[in-house]
Amino acid sequence: PADLPAVQETLLEVIQTLGKDKTVDYRLRKADGTAQWVRSKGSAYSQPDGRVTVFGTTSDITERKRAEEALRESEERFRTIFESSQDALMILAPPSWKFTSGNKAAVELFGAKDKAELVSLGPWDVSPERQPDGQLSVDKSREMIETAICEGSHFFEWTHKQLRGKDFPCTVLLTRMELLGKTVIQATVRDISAQKKA
Repeated sequence: PADLPAVQETLLEVIQTLGKDKTVDYRLRKADGTAQWVRSKGSAYSQPDGRVTVFGTTSDITERKRAEEALRESEERFRTIFESSQDALMILAPPSWKFTSGNKAAVELFGAKDKAELVSLGPWDVSPERQPDGQLSVDKSREMIETAICEGSHFFEWTHKQLRGKDFPCTVLLTRMELLGKTVIQATVRDISAQKKA
């Protein structure tokens, strides 16, 4: 019953646009009271006597809908964990290996105005020109990413800097992940200034 208006609207569109396929997903109530998701696809044709006949197919898509819902719930859990983490979390994607997303902690750690400013940067943009060992941050950061890609993860100390502030020591964990069929890196950054002072 809840999906009836959408089905009626689609049926009306089918009748008004003769010969064009229309598709609608909706739930049918089975005899035992449970819901079954189906997809109906059809088109309407005018008959010689003036009547309009609708031809179509209906298929069971219940399992696909369950899988989509499970994926949505999984994404929501991941998003909640990502956003509420006290550690700075960023996703880096090839080929540029710039940040494609970051949580609130990352925005605050690097002193970015907002997430939009953060995702315009790469790890080398929030690092001093050189690391303590003298290597250029841009070169060394790419080495660290390559190591994480090859080994699955890589944990190391790094010197980062705030966009409008000072350098600070931190630990970085780079983890290779598959996201929407692409290999990406999740970076977890933790400021260890207090530990270094101690």
